[in-house]
Amino acid sequence: MKTVFAPTLLALALATTALSVRAEEPKPAAPAAPAAPAAAAAGETKVVIGVVPAVMQYDKKAFSVKAGDKVSILFTNKGCPLQHNLVILKPGTDAKFGMAADKMIVADAAGAMAKAYLPDDAESKASIVAASTKLIGTGQNEILTFTAPAEAGAYPFLCTFPGHRFLMKGVMTVTQ
Repeated sequence: MKTVFAPTLLALALATTALSVRAEEPKPAAPAAPAAPAAAAAGETKVVIGVVPAVMQYDKKAFSVKAGDKVSILFTNKGCPLQHNLVILKPGTDAKFGMAADKMIVADAAGAMAKAYLPDDAESKASIVAASTKLIGTGQNEILTFTAPAEAGAYPFLCTFPGHRFLMKGVMTVTQ
């Protein structure tokens, strides 16, 4: 499921939650403890991954999730003029998947771009763990939501825009 995310909506939701808690619990004035940051619900992991402008890298190279948990990744491109995506793959498939993406460009550059540089042959599709994000440009973002794999391991993620996979990569570690 793809959703557009606006950081101000999250702030509004957190503020609304804080206000509703205060409205439900009227108590005599007392020193208030600082509010704790909103945490992901049990069985849910929320991650923010951005693009580092002019460096062609993700700002987060690794994160961990528990097997079977719901995962939501907010993928952002605040200031890089190039387009990027984020694809999470099964362990050991990143090199082969990347080469399939590169072959698309050689065979049909316009067609490859129309497909967001995502190979659509059966073997490549089977390598993808979660639905990938679309290509996003400057000022855009997208939320990628999926269930973490049941099998523990190191799941690589990368950008399939031509040439980016060599620098724009990281690892999602799935633990039991």
